[in-house]
Amino acid sequence: MKLVQIKCESCGAKLNVDEGAAWVSCEYCQTRSKIQPAAALSVRPPLSRSEQASGSSPRNPGEKSKVSVLLPIIAVATIGLVIWLLNGIAFGTKWEGIGRALFVDLNGDGVLDPIGRTRSIGPSDSINVAAFDGKTGDLLWEGERLGSYTESYLGKLSVTQSTILYGSEQGEVWAFAVEDGKERWRVPVGDKVERFCQESEGQAGVLTADERYLRLNLDDGSAGEAAGGECQALEHDRHDGANVEIRRGSVGYDIDGMGVQNAYSRGGDGRLVIGGYARPGTRVPMLAVFNQGTLSWKNELPGVDRLGAAEGPPAKVDSDDEHVAAIFKSKDIHSPGRVALFSMDDGRRLWETSLPSARPISSVQITKHRIYVTTWGRLTAFDPKTGEQVYSIGNSTD
Repeated sequence: MKLVQIKCESCGAKLNVDEGAAWVSCEYCQTRSKIQPAAALSVRPPLSRSEQASGSSPRNPGEKSKVSVLLPIIAVATIGLVIWLLNGIAFGTKWEGIGRALFVDLNGDGVLDPIGRTRSIGPSDSINVAAFDGKTGDLLWEGERLGSYTESYLGKLSVTQSTILYGSEQGEVWAFAVEDGKERWRVPVGDKVERFCQESEGQAGVLTADERYLRLNLDDGSAGEAAGGECQALEHDRHDGANVEIRRGSVGYDIDGMGVQNAYSRGGDGRLVIGGYARPGTRVPMLAVFNQGTLSWKNELPGVDRLGAAEGPPAKVDSDDEHVAAIFKSKDIHSPGRVALFSMDDGRRLWETSLPSARPISSVQITKHRIYVTTWGRLTAFDPKTGEQVYSIGNSTD
């Protein structure tokens, strides 16, 4: 069977598929995409009036050979059109959605504004830095191009009050102005950036893969190596966990009726959020909270259709002083997962709602005015009081 080359709708990788295939799974990012099978297409030349009246076949056998030549061409064109539409909704721009958002109050309205990466798939694949209004989801600015998805997806993006920092895979640090996204400078640091670090006002630290620590002047990028510098890490957009620390596997806590899988440390307030599953019986996703080493509460994530949830621990967890948010997937891989919000103090379920897409989930994040869920291609904001969707940045298809 003839092979047709298409692009993955998520990561842009080139894939070879059978001409008659209905689905394709990317060998790089495992995204599964629906395509139009060639077998679903049929082409027949128009009949003459006498043929229409008699119901006979076309008179010229050469016309059949023309159809046999045109059919593969039309099939390839149709497959390309479908993938094109799936990729970017006609060359559209969407939230990249592989990591998580960063937050700064850019317009001074008291609501944190999300900063992250957009992706435009069209004649070329472009990843850009962008900022959005936290109240409305409207674009505030879209700044410089970081490169293609392949060139940039492992690079780290961090933010201070004045500067957005990007550590490229090519061993450079780029700086962008928070207020408008314009590039300020680029400097080589000799190796990949492991993390950006807090420093005094007007400076930022950089810890490189070869274990050097540099202090950067945020005005002009001038750098000096600092012996023995200790990194107080700035959050970056490739971070994939709750507040401070994630411990996986055996976490040293036994909870009756619950298999313990992950522990999410809140950084010194004495509380620990535990992710796990019901035990014995079906492994329904569960949450628990310890306070000063004592179990405060435990609860199953699904409030309805508990057996319709994918078995195992929560997919993503985040918390603040008042809330714990967690996502669990559906047992049906084509159905969206759900996000639930609980009271940190007593485990009351405040609300639970469906995600807008069944695409892969990258993070859940709690801010004062919004609960954000990042899936590939989309950043969705929910009202923390009601669970209603407020807006969605970008889009994604299933």
